Amino acid sequence: MPRKDLDDLNDIPSLIPERDESRANSTGHKPRATAHSHAPAPAATAQKQGSSFWTVAALLALLLALLAGGASYYLYQQLQLTKQGLEQADTRLGALEARLSSSDESMNESSQTMSLKIKEMGKKVDEHYSQIDKLWAARNALLKTSKASNGQLSTQAAALKTLQKELNTKMAALKVATAKSDSNSSKLKSLADQGLATNLSVDTLEQTVEEQQRQLRQLVDAGNKLKHSGGSTEQQLKDLSEWVDSFNGYRKQVNQRLSALEKG
Repeated sequence: MPRKDLDDLNDIPSLIPERDESRANSTGHKPRATAHSHAPAPAATAQKQGSSFWTVAALLALLLALLAGGASYYLYQQLQLTKQGLEQADTRLGALEARLSSSDESMNESSQTMSLKIKEMGKKVDEHYSQIDKLWAARNALLKTSKASNGQLSTQAAALKTLQKELNTKMAALKVATAKSDSNSSKLKSLADQGLATNLSVDTLEQTVEEQQRQLRQLVDAGNKLKHSGGSTEQQLKDLSEWVDSFNGYRKQVNQRLSALEKG
């Protein structure tokens, strides 16, 4: 039981009268009895009052005992509850100490694990940085190569433009040549048609020449006959010579036309 509760119990005033007070009361009543001894009724009254006082005192003592017992029982229960609370607190403190010890161990283990993980992560970060450096170097090399390639592409593009211009010029010349070829084809066709007509004319002329040669031979034969017969006249000979001259001129013209056709 706590000391404070004991002090509170000690501060409760006692309900039982002290012996000295009871004696004083008893002695105080005796003179009063002696003073009135000549009357018998007050003595019986005093006895009744004394017995009732002791009855009240006994009741008060019993009540006080009951109160003290109830208070003791209540305090005992409180002590048991306090004891149980202390035991539970002790158990909790033990569990907390166990948890703290286990948490300390786990913290130590986790700190070691974390330090190992941090070291591994540092190594990985270093590897990543080395890879990044390699990638940057490759990027710079690619940029240099791309710049050189861009220069080559620019040169090739300029050369391609020049070739395209030359090709366009050649295509224009080809179109002109094609037009000329078409014109020449039409001309050749016309010449072929003309050649066919010329061949027909030549055939006609040859037939005409053959006919005229035949007639000339007939005239020569007739002249020879006239010479042999002696009956020819000068006029007939003159007419014959003029006809022969005209025939020779016509023949020259035909030959010139044939030569021109063969050259064309």
